Amino acid sequence: MVDSFPSDLPDFDVQLQQLADRLQQYLTQSLERQQALGELVDAIMRSHRLCRPSKLLPHVVQKISLDLRKQLLHDISHDIDSYNPQRIPIREWANSRRNRALKKILSDHIIIDQIAQEAKKAAPDSNQRRLALNLLVEAIQISDKIHNLNNVSFLLPPSLDGKYIYNEAIQETLLYVCLNIHKYDPSRAHLMTWVNFLLCKKISDVRDKYKKRGITKLPKISKKITDDKHSRIKIVSLDNAETLEIPWQKEAAFSKSQQLRDLIESDPDSVFSNAHITGRPDVNFKVIALEKVWGDKTWEYLADKWQIDSIQTLCSFYNRCVKKFSSTFQEYLQD
Repeated sequence: MVDSFPSDLPDFDVQLQQLADRLQQYLTQSLERQQALGELVDAIMRSHRLCRPSKLLPHVVQKISLDLRKQLLHDISHDIDSYNPQRIPIREWANSRRNRALKKILSDHIIIDQIAQEAKKAAPDSNQRRLALNLLVEAIQISDKIHNLNNVSFLLPPSLDGKYIYNEAIQETLLYVCLNIHKYDPSRAHLMTWVNFLLCKKISDVRDKYKKRGITKLPKISKKITDDKHSRIKIVSLDNAETLEIPWQKEAAFSKSQQLRDLIESDPDSVFSNAHITGRPDVNFKVIALEKVWGDKTWEYLADKWQIDSIQTLCSFYNRCVKKFSSTFQEYLQD
């Protein structure tokens, strides 16, 4: 996440400190204190992408700016007298106040829903949609509305590293939202209700993916990455809207999942369709894999669809095929 002040302003800390020092010197109800308070708040706000003026999304950015300024004026007026620069650097203090204020104004769904609707109504591949998606991901990350690890612990097996699965599911969820924002229906639910529904599904998908591979241990996540659970999500600068690209499109196009699906669908030499249940050439590995893995069908549904008496027969056949073709999959993904 981008949550710090610009690194290209080496004297920005000095400016912030001077503003904070001035603010502390004035009497509580004085006009000078109110003016200094406004200057400090404006400086803090300028550092964040959600508050920078935008010609493409003027109304939603203006609302964020107005709401954030009001919240910061309230919070900092109460906190400034207890601020001690010897205990906490000015930049860290300012960042924490700004992020806390952003969480507050994003807590009622209204702004996030507005950003989502702006993204939805914008033309596909347009700068406006790209900008709105960048803002949307940023807002989702800042808000406290997305399920945390504790909220979804019931979905995670104790044998696997829950943080690893959760982080991967977060990436998959935000990727899906960005590529399918046109499917969002604001009349049915808030954006974050949809996001959390998708997150639970993606967690189950990621968990089952590793289980299918027989993986019982996952890499441990360092504390640095754990503290910034969305650090792998690329947020493009709003200052370069004309050259924005959606990085998730490239990730999706070359994902291993898509590559495997392409391989199984193309079925070179018909190796996947020739592997079938005895006496049932129509129930072969190709159709089972496409229905189960990418069609998200249950074993019960598939057994009923193909009139297979035993679900275990279907599962066992599928698992044997996965093991049989595992070397083929690995070679294909490495090429």
